[in-house]
Amino acid sequence: MIKNLQKYHIKSTEHTLAYTKEKVLFYIILIASAIGMVAYLPSLIGALVIGYYDTAVIDTLFYMWVLYLLLSKKLTYRQRAIMFIVPIWLLSFYLIIRFGIHGAGFLWLLVAPVLTGILLGLKEGGIALLFTSAILVLLGMLIYYFNIIPDVLGESPVLFWFIMSGNTVMITTVIMVSSSIMVNALSHVISQRNKKVKELADTQDAMIETVASLAEYHDIDTGHHIERTKTFVRIIANTLKSKPQYREELTPEYIELLCKSAPLHDIGKIGIPDSILLKEGPLTNEETVIMQKHTLYGRDVLLRSEKKLGSNSFLNLAAEIAYAHQERWDGSGYPLGLKGEEIPLSARIMAIADVYDALRSKRPYKEPMGHDAAIAYLKEQSGILFDPGILAFLSEFETLLSKVYSQKEDMYDKNRI
Repeated sequence: MIKNLQKYHIKSTEHTLAYTKEKVLFYIILIASAIGMVAYLPSLIGALVIGYYDTAVIDTLFYMWVLYLLLSKKLTYRQRAIMFIVPIWLLSFYLIIRFGIHGAGFLWLLVAPVLTGILLGLKEGGIALLFTSAILVLLGMLIYYFNIIPDVLGESPVLFWFIMSGNTVMITTVIMVSSSIMVNALSHVISQRNKKVKELADTQDAMIETVASLAEYHDIDTGHHIERTKTFVRIIANTLKSKPQYREELTPEYIELLCKSAPLHDIGKIGIPDSILLKEGPLTNEETVIMQKHTLYGRDVLLRSEKKLGSNSFLNLAAEIAYAHQERWDGSGYPLGLKGEEIPLSARIMAIADVYDALRSKRPYKEPMGHDAAIAYLKEQSGILFDPGILAFLSEFETLLSKVYSQKEDMYDKNRI
């Protein structure tokens, strides 16, 4: 089972509304690029053959612009959406002027407000519709005063134009409003869902802290130990995450899960009798064997919970840490005597945080050690008890460990007063 735990790797499955919207926009532009390529090449060749060089240039610039929006990673969602929609108006205006109302320009005019409503919202969609209506009126005036647009049928071209424009605006309005309302409703549903997910996550965090703090009923300092080691784990993980050898595993999602799981590393001590747990002085061999069983107790209770709840990444990682945090780099630890990288990274991090806090803290069987002495011990045991790869970066996080320990101790002293 420990091998399966070692292979654990967390991947985030929760997509925010902003992430979903960005993906929708990306795929809209991707589809436009793919379909556009099918239309662009014949259009380019045809324009060049008949001497419509201006059309060839404009088509090429528009297509290159769409590709830029697709590939650029620096643009915000709103910038990308606006920079995609605005050129559509310009293209539609040009196409209608160049080829008449039977060209593709009229279809582009229909698309622009609908896309705006879907991507940016009902208010923005309404503004886009006003722009579209303004373009139609402007084109109608050009027909009336200059007869500039070819292929306007009938004896009353202006009347025909405005009838056609009115129908276009009505159809576009219905589609734009309907799609915007649907998108807004979906956004509301997703927002409510995310709110519920956050509430559940907060509840889970509170339950974790409550369960972990049960150890306080045995030893008041154990509860403080739980809080401190959780913070120490975060400090060490955040230091390592930028290092090439740890970057792939220590993702932000994994670190959050690691820190959530850390408070449960000693949950198995609840099953250890007080006569052993609170004993002043060294343990006998028999008592040591019993004390070491806290790793088994912790693993078993967490995996039983996972079995009831189904596959659960948090409980799996918490069980991994509870079971393996007493393993040592040279194989002298327990319960399995794992060596080196056989020990899960989560447990190797937890071991350093756990021992540093234990050295600094007063126990029934020992006096506390100062920060410098504790750091000296970690260095001395690097490659023996602890992962030398992690402790190679000790200088980057040791000062923060000391600062956090002192701050939390001051806070506990004030609470006691």
